[in-house]
Amino acid sequence: MEEQELVRIGEIDTSHLHNMSKMISFGSLYETEYFEYHKGDDKYELVDYYCKNPDCDCTSVRFEVMLNGKKNGAVVWYDYEKSILDEPSNYAFLVEEIKKSEEDIDDMLCMRHDIIKLEVESLYYKSETEKLKEEIKQAKEEERQLKEEIKQLKAEYYEKNPSQKTQRNDNKIRRNDPCPCGSGKKYKRCCLM
Repeated sequence: MEEQELVRIGEIDTSHLHNMSKMISFGSLYETEYFEYHKGDDKYELVDYYCKNPDCDCTSVRFEVMLNGKKNGAVVWYDYEKSILDEPSNYAFLVEEIKKSEEDIDDMLCMRHDIIKLEVESLYYKSETEKLKEEIKQAKEEERQLKEEIKQLKAEYYEKNPSQKTQRNDNKIRRNDPCPCGSGKKYKRCCLM
C-alpha cells in the first residue's frame, strides 16, 4: 500500500479537511481505546487510521503499531471487507489476535470508517458555511462602503454643479409639501383629505 500522510490524534483542524489524501485515526475524533494485545510483559496497541475522503470506496484500515505505549514505526494494512491483510507484515499476528478477541471486528472497522467519513464531511460543510458567512459579511461591508462613497460623490457633484440639481418650476402643491393652510402638517395629512 502507498504510504500516506496521517492526521495524528488531537491534530484535526480545517486545514486537514481540504487535503483528503491524509488518513485520520478514529481516536482523533472520539475518545476511544486502541486495540490491545498483551504478550508476556509487552503491551501492543493498534491505532486505526482511515481514509477520510467521502468519495473514496476503499475498505482498508492502516494500523499503527505501538509497543508499550511508544510508536515503533511498524504498520499493518488490513482490508475489513475481505477480512485479510493488504500486504505482509511482521505484526500480522496482532490483527489475528485482535480478530479472535473482538467479535465482528470487520463490522466495527467498517462502521468506524463510515463514521470518520461522515464526520469529516460534516466538518467540511461547517467550514465552508463559515467561509460563506464571512464572505457575505465582507460583501455587505463593501456594499455599505460603496453606498457611502456614492453619497459623498453625489454631494460633491451637486455642490460643484448646483444647476444640475432638479428643481420644480411649477407651483403645484404635492402630497408631501407643507399644507398651504399654515397648519404645519403635510398637505396629504391635512387639506388633501
